[in-house]
Amino acid sequence: MTPGTRVRLPDGREGLVIDSTDLSLHVSVIVPNWPFPAPPEWVDRVSVKRMPSRYLRETPEDVGEARW
Repeated sequence: MTPGTRVRLPDGREGLVIDSTDLSLHVSVIVPNWPFPAPPEWVDRVSVKRMPSRYLRETPEDVGEARW
C-alpha cells in the first residue's frame, strides 16, 4: 500500500499510511478537529479497510470490499 492511502482501522478511526511491510502498516491516525495527526502506530494489514481517495475522486464502489 502506498504512503498517503486513507484507511479505516478496526476500531473505526481513520488514518493515513506512512509506511508498510508485508504484514503490517505504519498508520498515522487522524484526530478529529485537530490540524495534526496522532503519532504513527503499527497495525495488521488484514485488519484495515482502504477508503476512497478524494484526490482521485473514487467512490466506495471503486474501492469495494478490498482489504489489505
